[in-house]
Amino acid sequence: ASTPDKKMRPAEQGPVQVAILVVSEPTGAEVFIDGASTGVITPATVQVEEKRPVVIEGRMSGFIPGTAKVENPVVGYKVQLELQKAAVG
Repeated sequence: ASTPDKKMRPAEQGPVQVAILVVSEPTGAEVFIDGASTGVITPATVQVEEKRPVVIEGRMSGFIPGTAKVENPVVGYKVQLELQKAAVG
């Protein structure tokens, strides 16, 4: 039986996770990372793998999703997503 990983885990045992801030205009968009839902709503802090490119997406009903590619995520990085109102009809 294995025990859950603790915060004291050495970096060389796996990718380092960093917290980045995701904000959107308008606020209240659901955050997706590489197409997978994070279950959080902007503004939010999400964990991503350090220095590995990711695509951050904000989705909201009635809006065209806003996306941003983050080439080199590091601690304190801020992603700003702009969502455009979807055309009706």
